Amino acid sequence: MDVTAALRKWIEGEMKTRGWRMTELAVESGISHATLSRIFNKKQDYLKPPTIKLLCKVFDVSRHQLYCITYKLPAPEPRIDALADWMKKQEEGTVKKILKAAEKSGFELPSSSS
Repeated sequence: MDVTAALRKWIEGEMKTRGWRMTELAVESGISHATLSRIFNKKQDYLKPPTIKLLCKVFDVSRHQLYCITYKLPAPEPRIDALADWMKKQEEGTVKKILKAAEKSGFELPSSSS
């Protein structure tokens, strides 16, 4: 079973658990009906990151959990996911503080186009 097939099977199971059809999944997730149709009709061999993000949100799983499900890996420890989320928030906060301090001091960041 390829990765997309495994993920498709898992999504179908989650939909069944919730009593959803494709229409409900589209409404609840924000994923277009056309995208879901391509996934379920096997016309799309991969899922784009924004689609994965929306699936994680609607089914309340982390990306790490979704990959574990898809690749049949052992489920992650909840504290590992919590630690990863905390670290991401800390990193974002630190970057914002650095940019704010640089702005206050008058430091100009070089432009990304060289």
